[in-house]
Amino acid sequence: MSENKGVTLWEKILYGYGGMFTYMISGTTFLSMYWMFFLTTVAGVSAPVAATAATAVTAIKAVVMAVAGAIIDGTKPMKWGKYRGWFLVGNIILLLFTGVLFLRWDYKNEITYVIVLLVLYFLQQVGYNISWTASRALVGVMAKTSVDGVGLSAAANIGSTASGILYGIITPIVMGWFAANAQTQYMFTTLAFSVLLIPGTIAMMKVSAPYENGEMYNEAVAGKGAPKAKVSFKEMMASFKGPGAPYLISSTIMNAAGGFQQMLLVYYTTYVLNKPTVATTATSLGSVAGFVMSLLTPWICSKTTKKNVYFWCLFVGGILYALYYFIGPNATLFLLLRVLTTLVTTPIGTAMVAMANDIADWDEMQGYASAKGFVQSMMGLTIRIGMLISTAASTFGLVAIGYVSGTVPEGKVLDGIMKMMAFPPCFFYILGALLILFYKLDEKEIEQYRLSKLEAAKQAAAE
Repeated sequence: MSENKGVTLWEKILYGYGGMFTYMISGTTFLSMYWMFFLTTVAGVSAPVAATAATAVTAIKAVVMAVAGAIIDGTKPMKWGKYRGWFLVGNIILLLFTGVLFLRWDYKNEITYVIVLLVLYFLQQVGYNISWTASRALVGVMAKTSVDGVGLSAAANIGSTASGILYGIITPIVMGWFAANAQTQYMFTTLAFSVLLIPGTIAMMKVSAPYENGEMYNEAVAGKGAPKAKVSFKEMMASFKGPGAPYLISSTIMNAAGGFQQMLLVYYTTYVLNKPTVATTATSLGSVAGFVMSLLTPWICSKTTKKNVYFWCLFVGGILYALYYFIGPNATLFLLLRVLTTLVTTPIGTAMVAMANDIADWDEMQGYASAKGFVQSMMGLTIRIGMLISTAASTFGLVAIGYVSGTVPEGKVLDGIMKMMAFPPCFFYILGALLILFYKLDEKEIEQYRLSKLEAAKQAAAE
């Protein structure tokens, strides 16, 4: 029998590494930053059509994320386990369909061209969202205590930020290899990144094996701590009761800030700062800052509640976002503010995942099935809905302020870009902070419940 000493540092490192390259190509960096830019500048798609496509993509992400957890929790486990099996399937799909999103050909009808890309994007997002949901659900499976949960959530955040650091180093080199042909440059760059999914997938499958297939999983079964093979839809919907509702509403509002910075960063650095390369520099520096703060987040969470961390990071982050409007075309101040904003807001991601795990255990305490996959997918859905709001607002906002594809903006258009980078994120962050005050969950009670399950597993395994 294992000694149940908790998740080791090496396991946390492998867990974070397992998801790192998924984020690099699809989650937070290359695809999210360059796809809209690719459509308008390389593929020659008009701004209104590209804005519609970008909004449709965000809707696709939301729809797929909404059903990802239900698919995972509502089906029988594969031979690799419930969450490990779907993580593997998701990454295989992701590997097959990511590179083709940057296909460019001489089209006669831009609507048809965009529709084809949207179909491919849907398939790619099926893979990404299932992989993401399964990996986040594994936090609840692997964590034996709240400390484990925060540690694994921080490891996921570290993997995400580390991917941004590597992205900043690798992207200029890889894109330089294919610079001779702008029409294929983005596609081949994405394919090069996709290959890196393979070692990450192997790492995640290896580190999670004992918890879904090995000795630790067998102990959990003996102590009745393992998840049900299949969870009914009614049991999944119980996640919206109690603390689940204010958490999901606050998270949705907070995530409505994200799309403005993602969608407008390249436009901001290219036209406001007149330094296009600052976009990559900002991503790299932000990732370094995020990496450092992710290391400190478990310690911060140990000094207070996850709810407090979430609230104050949102509130202060909202104030910092407003400052983007007042720095003007100063690249140095922009980079400094980017680093400071990242330092303040990085713990939010760790707190979100750990709080979702708390909600799943709260549901179990109330007598419902522990639908970890569904709860994590609902948390992911708040990201998608928030991004849908901000993507629609930012892309159509470009049209509203008079931006025209292929032209260099000036005057009120530049001012409009600066305002959209600052004030909407400020509003959504502060509103999200205020809404989380309605989240009522006793973290000490949850911890006692987890410890009682762990003790039951020990006793049952010893008999």
